[in-house]
Amino acid sequence: MGVGVSLSGLTSAFVPTVDCDASPIFKQVYIDSSQKDMMIIQSPVGMPGRAFAGANAYLSDKISSVKDVISNLKAEFMDAKLKSNF
Repeated sequence: MGVGVSLSGLTSAFVPTVDCDASPIFKQVYIDSSQKDMMIIQSPVGMPGRAFAGANAYLSDKISSVKDVISNLKAEFMDAKLKSNF
């Protein structure tokens, strides 16, 4: 469960990409969001869910390519790995 929850947050990085089929207006709202714009809601299936776009939506600052997102994720991983002395 822990890995699944962690990976679900990872998908937030791919919403504001040129490859995502969301509308440009939605992508811009996503980018302009802040952490205070996120809230927990009751989903249609009765489980709690995050409303607006995900816990990490506010971390996006521009529309970019999937290639750029993956490069940034790799760089962040390597930086965290070096800091933790893995």
